[in-house]
Amino acid sequence: AQVRWDLPSHLIDRAVRAHTPAPGAWTRLGEVRIKVGPVSIADDALLPDGSDPKSLAAGAISAGKRAVFVGTASGAVRLGEVQPPGKKALPAADWARGARLTGEERFA
Repeated sequence: AQVRWDLPSHLIDRAVRAHTPAPGAWTRLGEVRIKVGPVSIADDALLPDGSDPKSLAAGAISAGKRAVFVGTASGAVRLGEVQPPGKKALPAADWARGARLTGEERFA
């Protein structure tokens, strides 16, 4: 099932959990389809730049050394694992380092 980042974080958490491991939850980064999961609600955490998770726009990605957050309609979720096409699943922070994210990317 495709993740709808415009929904509140608790609904995204439930939808990803319901579709993991099969058929899987996925999103798009540009034209690339990426499998994600599990996610956890990150309302009490600070983003890597020290800002409030509620300030992150829906679908916007905030990647740090240890965690990757994605904005939702009501806050942010922390990505657990990411699986790019044709590759094995890996921790989200490792994926973000390898993807060389600039901070301008958004999941669709």
